[in-house]
Amino acid sequence: MNKRKRRKKINFLNIIIGLVFIVLIFNKFFPVLKTVLKVGEVSLEKKNSISYINKNDKKGVVEVLNDYIVKIENNTISLFDSEGNDLWQRKLNVQTAVVRQAIDKIIIADCERGEIIYLDYKGNILGNIQINKKIFNLKLNREGYQLITTEENEIYVINNKGEIISNISVPKGEIIDGHLSNDHNMIVLTILNVEENNFYSNVLFYSLEGKIISGKKFSDRIILNLFFDDKAEVLGLGDGEIFKINSEGKLLWTKKIENTLNLGKISNKGSIVLSLIKKRNPIIDTKNRSVISKMSADGNILFTTSVVGDIISIDIKKKNIAAATKRTIYLIDDKGNLILEKKINKDIKNICWISDKFLAVIFKERVEVMKVDY
Repeated sequence: MNKRKRRKKINFLNIIIGLVFIVLIFNKFFPVLKTVLKVGEVSLEKKNSISYINKNDKKGVVEVLNDYIVKIENNTISLFDSEGNDLWQRKLNVQTAVVRQAIDKIIIADCERGEIIYLDYKGNILGNIQINKKIFNLKLNREGYQLITTEENEIYVINNKGEIISNISVPKGEIIDGHLSNDHNMIVLTILNVEENNFYSNVLFYSLEGKIISGKKFSDRIILNLFFDDKAEVLGLGDGEIFKINSEGKLLWTKKIENTLNLGKISNKGSIVLSLIKKRNPIIDTKNRSVISKMSADGNILFTTSVVGDIISIDIKKKNIAAATKRTIYLIDDKGNLILEKKINKDIKNICWISDKFLAVIFKERVEVMKVDY
């Protein structure tokens, strides 16, 4: 009986010693593990909330810019800073709009009326210009020149003084995307053509006078996005490939996308961020079926990072990538490390960087501004 008690006592002491040893080892190596995984180094803190109308018969417009958020609803425009603080409001007769940002002004395209309105950052109207055609998209080059695509398959180029300097009609196909070179001399368009038994995309370079300089046909491909770099060469993002093409219509390089393209974004520095879905059987691999991949402007893959769930939104700001599923926010650093995974208890609609440290998370009827603590 005494031997049995002594054995139990020895076993108990061994358990205590083992636990103490585990704690000591954990305390010694956890900082290293924490550094490798970056667990706990990054956090999100809600700083502000901006409500907006989102009903079937009435919807507000929310656009996230660099360092600002613009809200348009009930014929009123409001500007918020990067922390979600209300800076000013003013009456503006606009309902459906595309909002863009130049260095010295905010540019608002009234999509229904075909009007471009210019405001400074204090809310003063600087001027306007009438196109009188429904606007499909508005893009800016580095100098603030505007490329406007209408629903009638026309494009307009407006200089930074608010003057129309080019108007080109595209007779065949549907304009999917376009960009204006930084020296304002060329326009590049991706045009989708659908025929009876096939479809193809044309990437066409135009002069401002409307003359086709060069082009290239992509059979059985939809070219989704185009971006002029500083060398007047164009990065293109298609449904099955990424490529670079020059103004002579010559392909400089092309990279096949092995997985299924879900989302893609080209940053204003020319970096490409992709959300891909693995082609392997999703029933077998239900967890890490989504991949975030970053590619340099010369076509080199910098990293790929697997995440859980279906990505619905992605954005890049300088070095860091933000991505979101319906209920999870991911942050990825420039090395491809997953530095934050945050669960959310409501459905996310979109996610955008406002600045290096502030993130806009857009829900059905409000925008939450969150501070990223690195």
